[in-house]
Amino acid sequence: MTEDADLGLRLSHWGYRARMLDSTTYELATAGTGAWLRQRSRWIKGYLQTWLVHARRRPGRGAWRHALTLHFLIGAVGVSALLNPVFWLLYVIWLAGLDLPVETLFPPPLGAMAVAALLLGNAFQLWLFVLAPLRRGWHDLVLFGLTAPAYWVLQSVAGYRALWQLLVRPFYWEKTEHEAGEAPEAIAAKVAPA
Repeated sequence: MTEDADLGLRLSHWGYRARMLDSTTYELATAGTGAWLRQRSRWIKGYLQTWLVHARRRPGRGAWRHALTLHFLIGAVGVSALLNPVFWLLYVIWLAGLDLPVETLFPPPLGAMAVAALLLGNAFQLWLFVLAPLRRGWHDLVLFGLTAPAYWVLQSVAGYRALWQLLVRPFYWEKTEHEAGEAPEAIAAKVAPA
């Protein structure tokens, strides 16, 4: 499902290195929310599969670096999509003062740190999503950075779809439809001055 992640981990395990190219990819957007959910579900399912396959490997060369990459970059994609609504729900329960055992899960010092991490972490991400188009001069996209919470909700929906498919249809591949649009060269010519 995510062959790039799998191959990257395997190449790293064998001692190879990958580098980032200083470039921008101009891809066509998916053809609507349904297509986006199918694509994202496929990607999250692939990350979960890759995580499970590589987590069963015996430690070897570069074991710590491999483990950190595996768990925090590959596994965290699916796990965060699944846990995000749970943590927001716990926060709302705590905020509302409902009589549920939230304090047993998060004793006062840990609870305060968890709330700070939840709120500050999300605020920092929103700031980055606004800052990125500002720095490129794409001012018409700045307000879209503030729609990230809606994106996170959809990401969690895709995460639960991915988990369900991983359990029920692990080899099912959902094809992604893309909108017809301008050629990547035409888009690149428009944004090149930015």
